This record gives sequence, C-alpha cells and structure tokens, in this order.
Amino acid sequence: MSAEPYIKNTIVARGLVIDSQGKILLVSESGKNWHMPGGMLDDLEEANKSCEREVLEETGLEIQALDIFYIYQGLSDSREKFGNFLSFLTLYFTTKILHNETLDSNWQDPDGNLIQYRKFFDLTEIIDSQDIGHYTKNVFKYIQKTGITNLPCIPFEYGNGTKMQKQDILNICTNLNCV
Repeated sequence: MSAEPYIKNTIVARGLVIDSQGKILLVSESGKNWHMPGGMLDDLEEANKSCEREVLEETGLEIQALDIFYIYQGLSDSREKFGNFLSFLTLYFTTKILHNETLDSNWQDPDGNLIQYRKFFDLTEIIDSQDIGHYTKNVFKYIQKTGITNLPCIPFEYGNGTKMQKQDILNICTNLNCV
C-alpha cells in the first residue's frame, strides 16, 4: 500500500540576471522549459542568500540579490520528482553580477548536473519562445510591460531592517491563505 500524496509548502527564490548587453540568463535541465536560475530555500536561510546560492550553483556566476520585484504562488504536481504536491511561493529578485559575466564552459551543476544548459536570451526571444513555462512567461510579460529598468521593489524586511527567513515567510503566507 503506497502512502497518499501530500502537499508540501515551500519557498523558492529566483534571480533575474542581466548581462551588460541587456540579455537575461535562463537555465534548463533539458534544453526545454527554460527558467530563471533559483531554487528552494534551505531551513533558516534568508531569501536573498538563497537566491545568491542557487544562482551560483546553477550558473557559476556570483551575484548579489537586490530587490524582490515579483511574487508568484502556485501548486505543482511533483509526485514523480518529490513524492508529493508542492505549494510554492516564488520570490523573484533583481540581481547584480559581481564578477565576470562570461559563462564558464567547464562549469558543472554541483547538485548532480540538474542544470545542463545556461544561456543569455533577449527579452523578446523569451516572450516568443515555446520553451518557456506558462508562469515563467507571465513574469517576463510583466517585465516587458513594466520595463526592465523600472521594476518595482516589493519591501521584504522587518521594521528593524532584518531580513525574513523561510519560516517567517511561511507564517505570513499561511496567515494570508496563499500557501
């Protein structure tokens, strides 16, 4: 008898990485379903630090996560991959590349080669692509509509200036019934 699938609440941080030519860095496991680099927050990890860690792991680039410009909440049937459904809250950060923006051709994903492809794309190329997932494409349509240099900052800290951690975000989202 197999266990019933359950819903796991999780938070994801993704980085909008833009090179000096104005192109946007996307990653893919298969060459299809491209998305911004990022992943799940570790326990007690600050969201901006998670974004920085995940971008480094998935691309080899060191970035600084700046501001949250977009938040997406969704449900994913991840039974094949994780054994459960995922209710996720995705925080999209603007970023700044700290060092060389050239992608190292010898780079390998330290998480077991999950990410196989990394490439900088033009925004219109992303909008027109069939290989961009629906909710990811909505983020890029928002970027196109708002203007890549005019993205708003969504405040994301306590009144005393400390950054929120995973449990803080889950508590807020639970109270708002978004997770």
